[in-house]
Amino acid sequence: MMKFKIRILLLFLLFSPIINSQIKKIGVPFIVNYSPKAYKAASENWDVLQDSKGMMFFANHFGIMQFDGVRWAIVTQPENRSMVRSMAIDKNDKMYVGAQGDFGFVIQLPNGQYQYTSLVKLLPKSARNFGDVLHTVIRNNEVIFSLMKGFLFIKTKKSR
Repeated sequence: MMKFKIRILLLFLLFSPIINSQIKKIGVPFIVNYSPKAYKAASENWDVLQDSKGMMFFANHFGIMQFDGVRWAIVTQPENRSMVRSMAIDKNDKMYVGAQGDFGFVIQLPNGQYQYTSLVKLLPKSARNFGDVLHTVIRNNEVIFSLMKGFLFIKTKKSR
């Protein structure tokens, strides 16, 4: 019985490298997971988008985070310092942002910094308590902000 167990063990050791080498690595994506410690922000990210230059942006509790493939940075926050929940980007890299009790847009200034502009001031004071903006979508020449109880539509200038 002992010889039988030794033979099985030797067969297993002999064929295990062959079996392992049969796993194809072609087409398997390279995945890197980043912890909140690495990007120095909250653990929940609600949305993600990429601009025309390849920069990645993440909607986070602490604001909008940017990742260039090497470094992380929180580039801007809504004026009320609330959690960013949704984002959309147009052809000119203008980001539209939905947050808790705020919505607006972000542009990159000539010096490379990002500037957030709130659009809440466009609403009457009686309509400013709308809660979270759950989704942000750009359709033709308008931006649609999806709320818990309705939608906000903002007309934009036509792109050139």
